[in-house]
Amino acid sequence: MNYRQGRFNYWAVRGLQARFYLYTGEREKAYQIAKSIIQAPGADGNPLMTLSGTGDITAGHLACPSECLLMLNAYNLADYWPLLFATGSYAVTDTRYALSQSQFATLFEGQNVASNNRYLHLWEKASGNPSGTVFPTLKKYYYDPGAWPYSPGTQLTKQQVIPLIRLSEMYLIVMESTTSLPEANALWAEYQLSHNVLVTQDHFTTLNDVQPEIVAEYRRELIGEGQMFYTYKRLNAPAMLWRAGPVAEENYLVPLPETEFNSNL
Repeated sequence: MNYRQGRFNYWAVRGLQARFYLYTGEREKAYQIAKSIIQAPGADGNPLMTLSGTGDITAGHLACPSECLLMLNAYNLADYWPLLFATGSYAVTDTRYALSQSQFATLFEGQNVASNNRYLHLWEKASGNPSGTVFPTLKKYYYDPGAWPYSPGTQLTKQQVIPLIRLSEMYLIVMESTTSLPEANALWAEYQLSHNVLVTQDHFTTLNDVQPEIVAEYRRELIGEGQMFYTYKRLNAPAMLWRAGPVAEENYLVPLPETEFNSNL
């Protein structure tokens, strides 16, 4: 079948398993599955899938569709991103979907922003509200619906997409769950290179350093993909970045939809 990344394929099932085991604290199972996905060979013997940050972002495919194990096609995405993210020529009218300049600085704190393609290309750093206050906004889902620089179908498969499971997440899972410090550092270097950042020395000095960095990386890498709440939840985090006040257990309980109580709704 064509466009298997848009269907719940075998690798999507495996990726969801890895995520599930990490959520339930079965770190060894999460590690083994995520690593098997990273190392999986294709029919030609080459890696089945590789990190696509450098290639996709350079091509303007900002949601990194080439490394998606599973993704949604959102054919009307261009109807929504101007309202939610105010990218392009749109002004920021609702700051809930934007960051302040200080928040944006915190997001990339300690990162090599001189070459990091997420910092350089995934954010509109000069966007502002009608009064002129600057609020950096996410460009991950931005594309020009009137431009067809590639063959017909590119927008359908490369730009009108919302990632559900990505290979980047598998790297983060392996790094967080490995018991090998050299492996964590090797994968970190490989992962950073996909964002045009060359790592020339070990990033982690102990395994205790890994998880805080991975949580910060979830914010940077998977922002706008619906991951962060569940990352905080699985860790039972007592605080969330940019949230005022502590986080209690009830804050992690998601209400049942009304249709769960009344199927006639």
